[in-house]
Amino acid sequence: MKKYLFRLTTMLVAFSLVFVSCGNDDDISIVVNDLRLNQTIAVLTIGDSLTLRATISPANATNQNVIWSSDSASIASVTDGVVVAIDTGVTAIVAMSENGTHSDTSVVEVVLGWETGLGRASFVTSSTWEISNDSITQIWSDAVQTDDCRNKTSFSGWSLAAGYNVDCRSNPDQRGVLFSWQAVYELREELCPYPWRVPTREDFRDLDIAMGGTGQFRTNTTFVNNNYITLWGGAFGGACNTSGGLFGQGTWGYYWSQSGDSADGGFLLRFSSTGTINPQHWGSKFNGFSLRCVQ
Repeated sequence: MKKYLFRLTTMLVAFSLVFVSCGNDDDISIVVNDLRLNQTIAVLTIGDSLTLRATISPANATNQNVIWSSDSASIASVTDGVVVAIDTGVTAIVAMSENGTHSDTSVVEVVLGWETGLGRASFVTSSTWEISNDSITQIWSDAVQTDDCRNKTSFSGWSLAAGYNVDCRSNPDQRGVLFSWQAVYELREELCPYPWRVPTREDFRDLDIAMGGTGQFRTNTTFVNNNYITLWGGAFGGACNTSGGLFGQGTWGYYWSQSGDSADGGFLLRFSSTGTINPQHWGSKFNGFSLRCVQ
């Protein structure tokens, strides 16, 4: 009888340990060890929205809740990962695990956006560059881009036979997009809205002079790098021809003025990574070049 009771007691204790053990496993919390956003940099125009996704690791972490915040809700707000652009500027959107141990940040820049005959336009960034000397003061925008251009893979340009075709195309991995001269001229009040304006031939001459240049053609690699790239914020964005072929990406910078010279030519700023500078270069209206605005 004693042996039977001993065995029964032993079995009951063993069963109880099993149930306790199982219960403890169910109560163990799996902690968060990482949190990552799907996008860490974004540029939006006013009124745009963006959905950010936060991924928590491990995937079976007990607490999957994320707390969202914006450093400046007046620039961009965020609710459950949906960012809404409100005003120009830069803010940090932060996603944090609910226990506060892990977070990630997306830097969001909101730029001015406006409607044009080529779709909604914006500057690539809201940055501006002031160039001045004793007699000249200019403020320049970043490059202009428009929605319709961003999706284009060809460029029809402009021809005497066709009259003109207001056209543009995307410029992969470069700042801004590429426009025909006729597009820049015909839509000059839309592509550079007040108080901005499309630069003239004289504006590019004055830009070069204000930076210490001559306003004329020359070769000076140091001047290009120190002034047109660093001081003015230019880029070697290249160009395209009427068949849509890109050329000069990464080695040449081309920027249209609104000044025309003939039926098929207009003036532009042209510089290269090897130091070629011409603030009043003549170029074919058939090609596509970048655009920046001045005031």
